[in-house]
Amino acid sequence: MKIKIGGFFLTSYHRHAARIFAAGATLFFSTITLYAFSINPAAPKGGEAFVFSFKPSGFLTYEIIYDSKTYITYLADNGKREIFLPVAIESSGEGKVVVVKKLLGIKIAEAKIPVRITPREIEVVRLRPPSEKMRDSKPPLPDERERLLASLKTVTAANFRDSPFIPPLEGKRGEGFAVRREGAKYSYYHKGVDISTPAGVPVTASNSGAVAISSENFNVTGKTIVIDHGRGLLTCYYHMDSLLVSEGEKVARGQIIGTVGSTGWSTGPHLHFGAYLQGEAIDPLWLIEFTSTTK
Repeated sequence: MKIKIGGFFLTSYHRHAARIFAAGATLFFSTITLYAFSINPAAPKGGEAFVFSFKPSGFLTYEIIYDSKTYITYLADNGKREIFLPVAIESSGEGKVVVVKKLLGIKIAEAKIPVRITPREIEVVRLRPPSEKMRDSKPPLPDERERLLASLKTVTAANFRDSPFIPPLEGKRGEGFAVRREGAKYSYYHKGVDISTPAGVPVTASNSGAVAISSENFNVTGKTIVIDHGRGLLTCYYHMDSLLVSEGEKVARGQIIGTVGSTGWSTGPHLHFGAYLQGEAIDPLWLIEFTSTTK
């Protein structure tokens, strides 16, 4: 039997498929609270991150949209799917994670999960004339910024959550994460933490991974190492004196990768230690604390 709708004929097969499609969408919305969407931490701060997880249906696929970016999820040890999402430094108030549910590649429904973002207190420091003069005398090389940013947006399938992150060295904490540097000519966020210690002190990998960059030729960050830990999470080590690993090399957590120096835009021996998630800077000290208390 055929039924005509809007100039088209629907066979019993098409009507059956349409009923299945509608039932799937209805089931999604009716059981949305049963999927146990989880956000950890519950109220992340600007410049931090959160793990978004949920229990999937085996025959469906999912896309996650947050802050206008689309992500794929990864299978966690507990059978749930999860994604580690960064929170921009200046974010605050209520955001949302959009879960798009697909059947055979076709969107059947979506859910919007609210996320409460705790505002970060931003400290502002003034750049002194000598600091700005140093920046003028060492402008970034033509491809330096592009190469560095490209590495910090790397996404591989390795699972960084196999072990917690550790500090790359001990030393006096200097300027912290998300300090706003303001000068007559330069204005930007300090997207890492400075650890002051004598030159030559060994620097270790904060976690296992693959070396994405090992370069002696950057004017701004000096001798630089970037390590890819998987799933869009990388750590960076700037202003070093010597580099002991090569690009593409696998490194273990706690392995010595180089020594402290004062290369690039630096006024004294220290390590700039940073972390990037999905291309967004996050607080590396928070990352160490968070991964040491969660699994």
